[in-house]
Formats: sequence, C-alpha cells, structure tokens
Amino acid sequence: MAKSETASTTPEREILPIAPRSVTIDQITFSRKYAIVALESSITLDDCGNKPELFRLVQQDRNKALAPNDHVELRGDGWTAFAYVNEIDAGKVFLYGIRKVDRPKRTAALFEDDKFKIEMRGSVYAVYRKGSNDRLPYGGKTFSTVDQARRFIAEQYPTKAA
Repeated sequence: MAKSETASTTPEREILPIAPRSVTIDQITFSRKYAIVALESSITLDDCGNKPELFRLVQQDRNKALAPNDHVELRGDGWTAFAYVNEIDAGKVFLYGIRKVDRPKRTAALFEDDKFKIEMRGSVYAVYRKGSNDRLPYGGKTFSTVDQARRFIAEQYPTKAA
C-alpha cells in the first residue's frame, strides 16, 4: 500500500525581473561601478538577496551589467538598502553586505484635495485619484518635486474661458 501525501502548496507570487531602465549608473571608477536600482513596489529586500535571477535583464545590458565588487543602492517604497555584488553567474547577481535604512516619515503632509492626492514613491512623487484603487499613478507620470506634481493636478481642472 502506498501512502498518499497531501502537500499544501501556496502559490508563489510572481515577481518580474528588474528592468535595465530601472538602473542608473551613478559613477564608474577604475575598479567598480556605483549603481542605483529603483525597485518596483512588488519587489522586497528579501527578494533581492534570495532571488539573484531578478537581475537577469540588467545583466544582458552591456552598459548596466553588474560585476563583482560593484556597489548597489536599492530604492524601495519607504526604504533604501546598500549592498555589494559578491559574484555573478549566467544572468544572476549575488549580493552581500546588505544594509537597509528606513526612510523617516514626512513631518509635513503632502498636498491633497477632494479629487487627487500626492504620495512619495521611492524618490519620486506620484499623483493618485482619490477613490480609485489603481496602483499606477494618475496619468502614468511621476515627478521629481512636489511643485511639479501640484502643477499637474492644477492642469487637471478646467479653466474658465474669459
């Protein structure tokens, strides 16, 4: 008699690889690169350390491919982490010395009105329509300053013709 085993498997969440457009090479010295990686909100710091295949698309880009001893700054929603590249292997990047720093909360609230609100996403600002459950910013745009985001909101309201 064969014993039947029931294994409860939880579906593993799908994580898309890091796109080369999310990587900025900040500085190149004689012996290493300094890269800044803007992570999607679905990617956690644990994913970066335990899933080296996340970097496979980055490794295919000659200009942005990482090498051993490169410094990597990982920017997530509300946190930044600093790491070093230990080794690379066929589209995989193995990180070590990962140090996470949580970004402090803002002391002043960002602008919002009855239709729109501004939120900080990593190091940029995004405009969201209130009452919408859309995870993407309204208009698909992000802004480097709060003033740019406020001007975008002002453009969404019709102006009276003189």
